[in-house]
Amino acid sequence: MLDGRLDEAETKLRDALARLEQGAFRAEVAATHVSLGELARARGDLRLARTEYAAALGQARAYGLVQDSVIALLDLAITELAMGRPERAARRLAAVDGLGGAVSPRWQPYVETVAVAVAAGCGHWERAEGLAEGLFDLGESLPADADVVELLERAASTSRLAGQAVLAGDLADLALSAADRSGDDEAAQRIRRIMQDLSGSAS
Repeated sequence: MLDGRLDEAETKLRDALARLEQGAFRAEVAATHVSLGELARARGDLRLARTEYAAALGQARAYGLVQDSVIALLDLAITELAMGRPERAARRLAAVDGLGGAVSPRWQPYVETVAVAVAAGCGHWERAEGLAEGLFDLGESLPADADVVELLERAASTSRLAGQAVLAGDLADLALSAADRSGDDEAAQRIRRIMQDLSGSAS
């Protein structure tokens, strides 16, 4: 049933995309590619998601749409992490950093969350610890959507497997807080299992 709804949503989005492209609605075209990427990720098709996000980035860059570029780059970094390619995700994140002060404050917590996941994925533990401290300082200003929960959960798991127990615990705490605030009970259960594994390793 879920696949059927996703297929229907994709059909509607592709119809809308065709109309938008004919009308040269540039920002809307970029946003629609992002939405198609999100649908592909929900279906588990990470390669298609990456293709759609890349199309969004190309559109945004071609017409100087800075915030749309930020969104597409962050989504590309998240997708590369999900594909097990932290070095590629790091390059996407570096492109965001290259935009400097042009990045809206709205997206900065997402940039920092992606950064901690990238640092953990690349084994840059000291940097990951510093970034995690910064996320704690955000408190409830840290977004609690699915991307943030997924990134923090992945970073916690990666850190635990690498023997970075303190960092893993900190990231798991952040992930659980976000999951609880978003009402994502399934994610919260997974994160609690990470915490239990950490407790078992410490005893």
